[in-house]
Amino acid sequence: MVGITNSASEAFKAPGRLLVTHVDTIAKQFPNRRFGLIPNGTDVDQGFREVTFRDLSRAVNAMSWWIDDTLGKPQPGEKIAYLANNDVRYIIFMLACHKTGYTVCFPGCQIYELQLTINIGIRF
Repeated sequence: MVGITNSASEAFKAPGRLLVTHVDTIAKQFPNRRFGLIPNGTDVDQGFREVTFRDLSRAVNAMSWWIDDTLGKPQPGEKIAYLANNDVRYIIFMLACHKTGYTVCFPGCQIYELQLTINIGIRF
């Protein structure tokens, strides 16, 4: 049987910085490193577009500026909800919220569960 050891010397040590800072660092050091692929359309035959860490960092910065311009600085504990298609925009929005100091809330599952509870009577 294989076990997991968790001695003090082998324990995970968090880097002590936000994920968005790590993304910005990678974007500066390796701007063309692939972050992921996104589809060019709804059909697989349309191919995919590469998203680099530079692209991700620029998108996060643009979203951060929009949040600052539109909502201003957050009050302590203030949250922003985001509900949309499940794609790279969720990651961009989450990182932008971290950068601007907002707490992000993705209510999709809770809303779906609430609708099922109210409409059908299913409880989770």
